[in-house]
Amino acid sequence: MKIAKILFALAISFQTSGLLAQAYLTEGFEGGIKPDGWTEEAASGNEPWRYRNGGHSPNDNNWQVPADQEDITRNPPAAFEGTYNAIFFKQGTDNERTKLITPPMNLMGAAAIELTFQLCQVPWTFEGATGWDVLRIYYKRAAGDPWVLLQEYLDPIYEWEEQRLSLPNPSDEYYVAFEGHTRWGFGTCIDAISIVETGTQDLYIGDMEFHQPFPNIIPSGSPEVPMMRIDLKVYGNTGTLNLDQISFASLNTDDGDVESGGVKLWATSTQTFDRNTPLGTPTDFIGGMASFTGLSHNLDAGANYLWLTCDVALDAVHENVLDVEVRANAISAGGSSYPSADQSPDGYRLIYETRYYEGFEGAHNWDLSGEFEVATPNGMGGNPGNANPPEAFR
Repeated sequence: MKIAKILFALAISFQTSGLLAQAYLTEGFEGGIKPDGWTEEAASGNEPWRYRNGGHSPNDNNWQVPADQEDITRNPPAAFEGTYNAIFFKQGTDNERTKLITPPMNLMGAAAIELTFQLCQVPWTFEGATGWDVLRIYYKRAAGDPWVLLQEYLDPIYEWEEQRLSLPNPSDEYYVAFEGHTRWGFGTCIDAISIVETGTQDLYIGDMEFHQPFPNIIPSGSPEVPMMRIDLKVYGNTGTLNLDQISFASLNTDDGDVESGGVKLWATSTQTFDRNTPLGTPTDFIGGMASFTGLSHNLDAGANYLWLTCDVALDAVHENVLDVEVRANAISAGGSSYPSADQSPDGYRLIYETRYYEGFEGAHNWDLSGEFEVATPNGMGGNPGNANPPEAFR
């Protein structure tokens, strides 16, 4: 799979009321132990954070290799910088969760405060199931206050990637917590943490990626088949940034293979597709273009995901191709146009004839026995490979 990624180099003007930016905390874990003043708080189980050069290695399940040694079988193979990073990991299905907590910080009087850190959480495929550990960021304004969830990082991250968050509601006793959650991955790893006063900066798109991470073959008659995912990373801490319009160019063998009104746009907060946030009005490829205008969709600071889907006609021609591209300047957001060049990552959907389809939304006439049933999922979780989903696929 090819990923088209665009980094935007911008001239950024920070307004800091004439003051130099102040650093409240920097930490790279180079002591190889929990830093002075940092604490831990177990939310489930009693697994501690550890400090090593990279993530977990399947060849070192008992962690016999020295922590500071660089090992290409680790995931990631090394710290982002220096010799150590923090890692939360345990091989198992008990969903341990522990917060790694900063010392208290006096943030009163700061114009704008930004947390930046490097994050990596590589998936592990084991006995046919793939899992990855995840990270959540919390804050609180005093030692006795409850934790407030600020951000969740629920998707795989295969190599070190910078994350930025604006810290709200400053106080004179402010804490930030990094909560690791084990889900049978190679560990959630953090490094190069900084908390600084940045001044104010309007929200802007810092980078954009175009993906087609989908299976090749699709059956005719399939509704809402994902065609492309666009990842937008938004930086800054003030103002609003709206997605105004976006259009997609057809690379289909025949646009008639898509149902009338079957081209749809969606937004999600993670890399998992859902139907909670449709954008604009379903449309068609008209003259080879499907356009969504007048969206006024608010893009949040951090990661935003856009999805294009198509409803495949039941009489779609077997072995025809469905594919799209985003042409230069086809995306309008915040008064700017993106991307600077046409974007069509490798991949397409190949239509196969459907001989039978059942979505279990009504009478199905199937004979069920044992533990099989047709019902609404209750989202109760479960072990990797046996999880109960929070909702039906469609």
